[in-house]
Amino acid sequence: MLDPQAYDAWYETSVGVATLEHELALLRRICPLQAGDRVLEVGCGTGRFIGSIAPQVRSAVGIDPSEQMIEFAQNNVEGVSFEVASSPGLPFANGEFDVVFECTVLSFVDDPVATVTDMVRVTRDGGSVFVGDLNRWSPWQMRRRLRGWLGRGSFAGVRFFGRRELMTMLRTAGLEHVKSGTAVYFPDWNVSRNALHRLERLGRWAWPWAGAFVAACGQRPQ
Repeated sequence: MLDPQAYDAWYETSVGVATLEHELALLRRICPLQAGDRVLEVGCGTGRFIGSIAPQVRSAVGIDPSEQMIEFAQNNVEGVSFEVASSPGLPFANGEFDVVFECTVLSFVDDPVATVTDMVRVTRDGGSVFVGDLNRWSPWQMRRRLRGWLGRGSFAGVRFFGRRELMTMLRTAGLEHVKSGTAVYFPDWNVSRNALHRLERLGRWAWPWAGAFVAACGQRPQ
C-alpha cells in the first residue's frame, strides 16, 4: 500500500509540479470547466488534482478506496469534500455531477469498462466524462511496460492505453463529441521546471502521440 506522505512528496519535485501542470492543462483543453460545475474525481489519491480544480468550480468531490489517502487529503486540501469510495459502486445519484474525471485509475482497476460506466451514470445529461491514463506509446511508459512484463517494480499487471482505445471506451459507454490528447513528453528527470516546459513544447510539436499521459473526454447526450 502506498504511503500518502511519500506519494504526495513527489508532487513537490520539479517533475511532479510540471506533470500536474501539464495534465491539468490537457484536461482544461479537451474538457473545459465552468464556474457552476459540480465536479467529481474518481481515485483522487492525496487530492492534488481535484484540489487544483476546486477554486474554479461550484463544488468539488474526491473519492478514493484508500482510507489513508482520504485522511491525508482531508487534512491538507481545502475546498473539496472527500470520502472513501470506489467505482463501480459510486455512492451518488444518477446525474449528480456536471464533470466526472479520473487520472491514472483505469490502468490499475480490475474492470475499466465498469468503472467508466459508473462514472457516466453519475454524470448529468450534457455533462462530461474525462479519463486520463498511462499511454502505451510513450517511450517512458514503454520502459515501465517492459519492467512490468519482467515482473519488476510496481508496474506488473498495470494496463496501458492508447488514444483510440480510450475514445472507443467512452463512445461504447454512450458518450458523444469525444476528444483526445496526450501530455507529459518529458522524462522523469528532476531538472529545472523551465527545462521540463521546453521539453514539453518540443514533444507536443515533434511527437504529439508520445506523451506519457493520454486522455479522452466525451459528453453525455442531452
